[in-house]
Amino acid sequence: MHSTFAFLAVAATLCWSSQGFGKDQEEDKMALIASVQSITVQILETAPAQIQVDARGMTNTGGWSKPQLRKKSAKDGVYQFEFVAQQPGAIATQAFTKVAASITFPKPADIREVQVIAKSNLKTEKMR
Repeated sequence: MHSTFAFLAVAATLCWSSQGFGKDQEEDKMALIASVQSITVQILETAPAQIQVDARGMTNTGGWSKPQLRKKSAKDGVYQFEFVAQQPGAIATQAFTKVAASITFPKPADIREVQVIAKSNLKTEKMR
């Protein structure tokens, strides 16, 4: 009887701990990709105007997923984004892999430069 109770207690704990924490664990696996290769910044003629940033980069292994540009800071007209992706789980191919991500946001009045940051470098594009 005691072992049945212990089993149920462990099962209930595992069930509880797996609910509601998946997103946190997923975000914990997000990391800067190895390098950013190129960025393009466009002003979209919408009402209101928007900025679209497209980035291409490389990971140092296969298995990375969900690449995205995550806003880091905006200061003195310089808007910085981190190029992140979800890291591979256990085993990953040992090969550089191309990834791409985009972000669109309302055009700030003070924007003069966009930077995309990766683990080993950053790319900058000045607004025209």
